[in-house]
Amino acid sequence: MSRAAALLIAAVLSVASLPSAASEQQDMLTGYIIAHSHCDAGWRVTIEEYYETSVRSILTSTIEALQHENVDRRFIWAETAFFSMWFSEQSEETRQVVRDLVASGRLEMVEGGWVMSDEASADPYSRVNQMTVLRSIFLYFY
Repeated sequence: MSRAAALLIAAVLSVASLPSAASEQQDMLTGYIIAHSHCDAGWRVTIEEYYETSVRSILTSTIEALQHENVDRRFIWAETAFFSMWFSEQSEETRQVVRDLVASGRLEMVEGGWVMSDEASADPYSRVNQMTVLRSIFLYFY
């Protein structure tokens, strides 16, 4: 997420959390910003091209940052297809770092599918199938 986007989200959450003029006694809303990256598999280029030009470095730098920087940081990832490609290239040491980050809740896989489904048009059967794929992958890796 770019710094500008993060600041915009923070500003929106700050404004949304202010009490209204009508009632100064309203509870404050606490907003959390959790970094994530959405990478469409095969949208404008092939999955391999996108992985080589962008995704590999996103995952590598994110895992390094989670491992070596502020321990309060969290990151969510949705596209298991890319994660699978990246994870298969890693050393056993890096794989263990990833397992530890997942176990500690600092790295979380969301959505549950090979790719992030389009909730506006995907039928329920396709979404369940996506979640089944993710479960199979994690059983294999863990």
